[in-house]
Amino acid sequence: MWLRPRTEGIQVSVAWWRWNEHPLESAEAIALGLLNLCYILAALGAAVRKPPLAMFMTTYILLRCLLLATLENPKPRYTLEAFPMVFVLGAVFLARHSFAKT
Repeated sequence: MWLRPRTEGIQVSVAWWRWNEHPLESAEAIALGLLNLCYILAALGAAVRKPPLAMFMTTYILLRCLLLATLENPKPRYTLEAFPMVFVLGAVFLARHSFAKT
């Protein structure tokens, strides 16, 4: 659910994985999924470094994942509430990584 591209708000077919039917839309959906992966990897990088704020945000995200694992029919939109924290954690990782050398 974390890597699923959010195609509801853009002009991409719901069946974006059918490459032969609409290759441009499928490429756009895959690019959005890869962008989600980059956000999550940056957030994991911040969680590994363990600044105090990252510890609390990581705990919330993990608890949210545990809650979604207990639901009988979880939907991808349930992960959207945790994405602002993923963005902040990614920014923490990028800020520490890029300014550490200066």
